[in-house]
Amino acid sequence: MATQGFEPGVVEFGMGYEYELSNHAHRGHDVTANPKEEITEFSTTNFELSYTLTPRFRVSGILPFRRIFAPKTDATTHERYIRTFSGVGDAIVAGTWLPYISTQPDRTVLAASAGLRLATGNANPDHYWGRASDLFSRDPVLQPGYGTVDPIFGLSAARKVGRFGTSLSTVMRLSGGTNVYGYRYANEYQGTLGVETGLASWLDAGVSGAVLTSGHDYDTNKKVANTGGLWGYVIPTANFKSAGFTVESSVQIPVYSFVNGGQLISDAIFSVGLRTNLTRTAHTLAGMRGGGAMHMTSAPQNFARAAACPDCGLKHAINQQGLTLVEFMSDECGVCQTFEPTIREFAREHPDLTVRQVDLFSLTQDQLFQYSVEETPTMVLFDADGTPRVRVVGTDLVTIETELKR
Repeated sequence: MATQGFEPGVVEFGMGYEYELSNHAHRGHDVTANPKEEITEFSTTNFELSYTLTPRFRVSGILPFRRIFAPKTDATTHERYIRTFSGVGDAIVAGTWLPYISTQPDRTVLAASAGLRLATGNANPDHYWGRASDLFSRDPVLQPGYGTVDPIFGLSAARKVGRFGTSLSTVMRLSGGTNVYGYRYANEYQGTLGVETGLASWLDAGVSGAVLTSGHDYDTNKKVANTGGLWGYVIPTANFKSAGFTVESSVQIPVYSFVNGGQLISDAIFSVGLRTNLTRTAHTLAGMRGGGAMHMTSAPQNFARAAACPDCGLKHAINQQGLTLVEFMSDECGVCQTFEPTIREFAREHPDLTVRQVDLFSLTQDQLFQYSVEETPTMVLFDADGTPRVRVVGTDLVTIETELKR
């Protein structure tokens, strides 16, 4: 979830991979027999694209590709059959609106989202086992697609607490009815509470807890006994940032489960993803043309690098005749590097504004606390007397622009 307003006109691309191996048979809380020696291996690759229309509204789409490997033994003949299901899953389109964005240091943000899971995937539940007899395997819950159009709704909140970012979210997917194969999937509900902190300019880490619940599915109006239940997860996360790209990794570790009927559960769900801002990447590549990664158009006269003075702080960097925008950054910060062409252009468009880049490592510990710099980039708009007027963590120049117009 964003901890500030969106940046209009930005296109982001993400690609992720998720792996889950379900190999433990449970009934309720307890381990149960698995006479058919079933296991289920899920591999999902997601492609995501988002576009920001306004500082408070963004649209996104997700297209998954799923491969399901589910060997099973015939209880009568004791023959082992390898079942595989693969194909494009149901696409998801959604919009996210930020009804509230705090301008205070707590950076509280409220978000509401709504979308649809479209019936675009492979939802045929009947598959031939591969032997001579006319026996089919009907496994709707293993299909890449659902075959229905399901509405999705979500609410979330984020708040800064000291050096930590906290978040709370809830998501529900409602059933779109019975598909053409006579199968109706149950509603799903999920709640998540998490905390995250920056360990370095290139590394964020956190942990969250999640609860997921769903009811019974129905196959041709008959309740499917071994579907639905309640699951609880602990999810450690780590995000690595460099040169305009973010690598996101997480592990969903089940700590509680109560399943209806007999079902397979997994030890963990592993996820890794790559995300990049295509708009900024294009700007960076444009700046690289002509030789060298640091090649850019000449800096405007009101833009310069500066360092904090151990004794006088930023007194020498503040324009005592007008407003000064200070970006606290570092050369090791990938986001700062990709943001530099943008903030230079912002300075060019506002010639009456003094813009200074201050290296994070030139600040003392007391100065870091004084200017509330906990991560890079952080921008602070100062009045002529050195009083901070607006503080933004990240690259949200829209908030700065709004303040300049007052």
